[in-house]
Amino acid sequence: DILSQTASEIVSLSAASVVIDIGSTGRFDLFGSVFEEAAKTIVDTLAMDEGSDDFRQAVRSLTPRAAKSFRTFVSHVARMDGPAVMALANDDATYHEARLSKEKLVNMVETVNDLTPDEEEEPIRARIFIFRADTKRNTFAATDTRTGETISGFIDEAAQPKFGIFPLSAEYDAIIAVSRVTDEITNEVHHTYRLLQITPPSD
Repeated sequence: DILSQTASEIVSLSAASVVIDIGSTGRFDLFGSVFEEAAKTIVDTLAMDEGSDDFRQAVRSLTPRAAKSFRTFVSHVARMDGPAVMALANDDATYHEARLSKEKLVNMVETVNDLTPDEEEEPIRARIFIFRADTKRNTFAATDTRTGETISGFIDEAAQPKFGIFPLSAEYDAIIAVSRVTDEITNEVHHTYRLLQITPPSD
């Protein structure tokens, strides 16, 4: 029933870069319908700051199947390699819009991959040299001092207090969670990293 009520189809194409109008297949029940509510949820979620707690909570509240579909959708839009605008209008003259810059899409894909992984792998225990951090978005970038590999990702809530007081451009012992996402179109495997624990070097 839900699938039939949220079925959609392309109803027109126009040029302004590219404009795609999508409408409910069951047009007689478009407004105030499950289709409208689902479309509103998608647009409003896309309009959020992708680094905010509200966005993360919105994605976490989705069912696993819906979260994976949302991840696929965002990844497809990001693959267009340019800005995009998603909008919803209804018969009550209510208009919802999400303006997605290229940077916002890239960051959103990273966040959604972190929140909806396909598989969790063994955590990495390594000595890292942290060279970049964004405490507002809770992201970091570091070099594994043993392998020379660059690792960038998110700072877990449990690690944020210590991370906030430790200086950058220094070495630390760390535990980093690793999750894997497989692109359904290209079959490419992407890894997402989350800093779980950070301490000064033990030796």
